[in-house]
Amino acid sequence: MFIVRCFTIAVFCVMSLSAHAFGECMSGSEMGWIGLYNNNMLDWLENQNKIDAGLLCPKSTGAEARSSCIQEHLKPMSKRIDVRKDPDPLSPLLGQIEIIAKPGEGLSAVWRTLHSSRPFKPDLYDADWGYGPYFHMTALSHRDSWFLLPRNPLPDAGWIDINQLTEAPDFKKIAPGEVYMFADESITITNIEKNTITFRDEQPADMWCQSGEPPQMYLRHLRKFRISELFNKDCHLKLTVKYTRGC
Repeated sequence: MFIVRCFTIAVFCVMSLSAHAFGECMSGSEMGWIGLYNNNMLDWLENQNKIDAGLLCPKSTGAEARSSCIQEHLKPMSKRIDVRKDPDPLSPLLGQIEIIAKPGEGLSAVWRTLHSSRPFKPDLYDADWGYGPYFHMTALSHRDSWFLLPRNPLPDAGWIDINQLTEAPDFKKIAPGEVYMFADESITITNIEKNTITFRDEQPADMWCQSGEPPQMYLRHLRKFRISELFNKDCHLKLTVKYTRGC
């Protein structure tokens, strides 16, 4: 009897902690991903293509000058943004995120503190930066230009001022009508409410890439799940955009 009671209490505690953890993930009215790049970085990544096309460092400049030009224009460009405890420039600094743009390779990111560094891949990612680009991190909430990022690689959830990186932030919101991958399923969200999301299986008409009119849409087999189920234990979104490269 005592064992059963202890087991019941333990299960209750684990469930309570889990619910509390997922509750922490749901801190904003809009869910989505914030882009960790700027237009200068994207322009810099084009250097390799420009060199290959003869638009940059042309052969007519001579071998030595061209070699120096290529070396200069294939150097990585990097930018660091502060991660703070609260959405305030005077709030304690947790560390920095360094974003690196290297022509011929693409975008990469490193979490840095005074004593350590750790490369990481954003939650919404496509290695080919020519599409999108998709180099976005889960944003749990935002206040003006401040966005709240989840823990891991951060030691805890922390805020970035996206204006440190770009004046044209790319915040991709989770939206009805979009097709996502979630738990190995291809789904289309039909409605978002305060605590739940309604969805259905993807249909051909959701991303019609053939000639002629798409087949008729049908609303059936609707399913619903709790918004908390969209997040993992560290509050990163588990669903991703399916068609990062179009058809």
